[in-house]
Amino acid sequence: MSLLRDANQRYLTLMSPAIRLIHRALHDMSKHHFNGHQFETCVDIGGGASRYRDHFECKAFYSMDIASRPDTDVLGDIVAIPLRSDCVDLILCTEVLEHIRDTAGALREMHRILQPGGHVVITVPMLFGEHDVLDFYRWTRMGLRTALENVELEVVDVRSRGGYFSAMGGLISQLPAVFLPPPVSGWTASNGAGDTLRLLLRTAINAPFQMVGSVIGLADGLDRKQEHTAGLVALARKPN
Repeated sequence: MSLLRDANQRYLTLMSPAIRLIHRALHDMSKHHFNGHQFETCVDIGGGASRYRDHFECKAFYSMDIASRPDTDVLGDIVAIPLRSDCVDLILCTEVLEHIRDTAGALREMHRILQPGGHVVITVPMLFGEHDVLDFYRWTRMGLRTALENVELEVVDVRSRGGYFSAMGGLISQLPAVFLPPPVSGWTASNGAGDTLRLLLRTAINAPFQMVGSVIGLADGLDRKQEHTAGLVALARKPN
């Protein structure tokens, strides 16, 4: 069943408008600010299988999650990270903060484990439906910038993940979720055979909607402002 789940994850990387937007945003952010710079120690907080790790050059890369998985290197809670202070020079945190009740506490913990001069890359949703068991927040550019500054992180960059048409395409790709029962996924999944087969069935049903959403997203170049966006990506730095 793990092979089926891995195949489904690869399919989502290719077909899901939302995941493709995150890949593109992280690629652009990394290329613009780091341009091949190699980090010593990187931690992907709440990253699961760390599908976005290839956008960053790291000598040592660790995946931390609240649930034990085959790819989990560190088991822990984002509001009480089991790492010593000043030990990491890059943190990756993608689509996690909306699921954390104490967002400020989570950001303070990231600040604590970052070395002075270290960076954190965060993605959060904006125009995206409620998902998973716990889902508390959505952010604007100003809101995300303020949250980072409140824990004394210097904001280097905050940018949209696509514009109006990508956001619309993403919503259309999720249309089956209006009619289907909620999936057993994320950190609540048991990874049993039944869960995996249900996930693959949903993937097959979603496929034509994802194709339509991807085509609509191609018109994003018409939206220069990108104020209506599926989400944001932010880069912040711990002061020296």
